[in-house]
Amino acid sequence: MPLLKKKPFRRQDPPPGLKPDDEVFYCEATKEIFKDYDSFFQRTILCNSLVWSCAVTGKSNLTYEEAVESEKKAKKKLGDIPKPLRKALVFIAFMTSRGRVSDLVDDVYIYANARFFIGEIVECVIGDLWCDSKILKVIPPTQEEIDKDAQEEREEEEKLVKEGSPVKKKPKKQFFPPEHLFKYEVIETDPDDPEDNPVSIKTFAKFVL
Repeated sequence: MPLLKKKPFRRQDPPPGLKPDDEVFYCEATKEIFKDYDSFFQRTILCNSLVWSCAVTGKSNLTYEEAVESEKKAKKKLGDIPKPLRKALVFIAFMTSRGRVSDLVDDVYIYANARFFIGEIVECVIGDLWCDSKILKVIPPTQEEIDKDAQEEREEEEKLVKEGSPVKKKPKKQFFPPEHLFKYEVIETDPDDPEDNPVSIKTFAKFVL
């Protein structure tokens, strides 16, 4: 349901005591019924005013019908996202403390764009072949691995400075621990021999075009 001035909009209940032969005015946009023309006219004006926003995307300065259409498109796009990934995205959004929707979207995108989640279907090399596989477990890095990675990064920067080479710029926003340190337990989804389908541990980067 679209937001009216950033607050949830509630449809007006049908007037009490309506009789089958009563004359009423029907607002097609909101599916509301009014007994007097003035109320119907005011609702029509309100629906065509740029005071509505999409409850899904946060897009504002819309008419009522534009906000409804925006919600339909956004929900359709969400429906195309695999269920394991939807659950992960909702959890990340829940754990993110942001006042603005755009900041929340940025954080969720940056975090999820570089990591995999339990139940997600991925392509990885098992044996010598690329196979569709399922993430069974996410293995976070140990403190020792984090410290080693940080030390290697410092040494690489110092080497580049001594050589006079440009130091690689770090992303403006990143999350800790670094995504490349995570490992994942995976299993092939459609093995040739179901009886011989061992769990593999993989480390890989995620790229979304």
